Amino acid sequence: MDNRKKILLGEKDIISRDNEDMFININLNKTFAEIRDEKFENIFDVAKQYEKERNTSRNFRIYGTISSTVVHSDGIALNILSSQTAAPLFQVTSTPLVYNEVNAFGKKIGKYLIEFDYCPYEFLFIQIPGNGINYSTQIFPQQLVFKDLEGNFIDYGTQTNEIDGDGNTIEVNNDFYFLYNKHWIKKDLLIKRDL
Repeated sequence: MDNRKKILLGEKDIISRDNEDMFININLNKTFAEIRDEKFENIFDVAKQYEKERNTSRNFRIYGTISSTVVHSDGIALNILSSQTAAPLFQVTSTPLVYNEVNAFGKKIGKYLIEFDYCPYEFLFIQIPGNGINYSTQIFPQQLVFKDLEGNFIDYGTQTNEIDGDGNTIEVNNDFYFLYNKHWIKKDLLIKRDL
């Protein structure tokens, strides 16, 4: 038994192959025109993105050596302060310059690393408490965020001097090495003997 049926369409409902090609071309042209130029041409600027990430990052790694002619500088507690008179935010301890070894040949050098993510402060202060015998408490400031005379943020990677209304020179040195979304600041410390 054969159940085949023919469906006949009106002449106006049938679209020729030429018309199909024309409609496809129109749709492709329309889609192409809707794509924004910067996405189509892919003009991604790596340097601009690096600068943007560098200026928005508030992750800091302050590191360096601690030298002294008075005391061995490994095992010294360093207090990290937000101002010279504030209570410590946290504390780190210096370690020997050589991994798991004591200082050799009378060298009194240690190393330290301060890690601070999402730092809300413009300054950090490193305090080395005195031992009460031959050196007193010493404080080392480190500026993290620089602003111009109008109070506007100065982009990282800047080394310049500004002169205020009184003729005083303000040094801007925020060209910190930037790697893995962190500003790396090398700061060597020297413990001075009390006279």
